[in-house]
Amino acid sequence: MLLTEYDEQSHIESEKEIAREEGWEEGMQEGKKVGKKEGIQEGKKEGIQEGIQIAALLAEYLERDGRLQDLKLLSDANVRERLFREYHIIKD
Repeated sequence: MLLTEYDEQSHIESEKEIAREEGWEEGMQEGKKVGKKEGIQEGKKEGIQEGIQIAALLAEYLERDGRLQDLKLLSDANVRERLFREYHIIKD
């Protein structure tokens, strides 16, 4: 014996609500992935631009100080870092 009567419309609405909630959660997860990826890409672009700016500043200082030999060594990351610190472009 059934205690309640089957309400087809209520059942359909319930299924729709469940589907909406699942779709919302999937959309949020996908949005987070896309947003994170875009954020990483933007951060890389900004980092590259900052790196270019400080390298140009270092080259300008070395040229001003007549340190042309050091200019030739800027492709070496260790030399570059030492010179950045020497000129206080980056801090320890």
